[in-house]
Amino acid sequence: MSTCPGGYFGDDTTRLCTKKCSMKLNLYGDPLVKKCRSTCSDPNYFKDNSTMLCVTKCPSYPNYFADLDNKVCVAYCPN
Repeated sequence: MSTCPGGYFGDDTTRLCTKKCSMKLNLYGDPLVKKCRSTCSDPNYFKDNSTMLCVTKCPSYPNYFADLDNKVCVAYCPN
C-alpha cells in the first residue's frame, strides 16, 4: 500500500497527494489514515473548515468552538 509523504493526504477523487483537501467536496485531511475524507476516522477529531483538516482541538483563530454533536468546528455554538 503506497502512501503520501508526511504533511500530504491522498485524494481519491484526483488520485494525487495534496496538502489541502477539497473544500468544494467537503473533504478533510485525516492525519490517522493520511487521506482526504468526508468524515474523520477518530471520534475524538473535529472537521475544521478553516484548514480542511481533522483536528483534536478547534483553532482559536478563527475563533472556533467544538460542536460535540456534529463533530465540527463552528463559529457559534448551536442552541
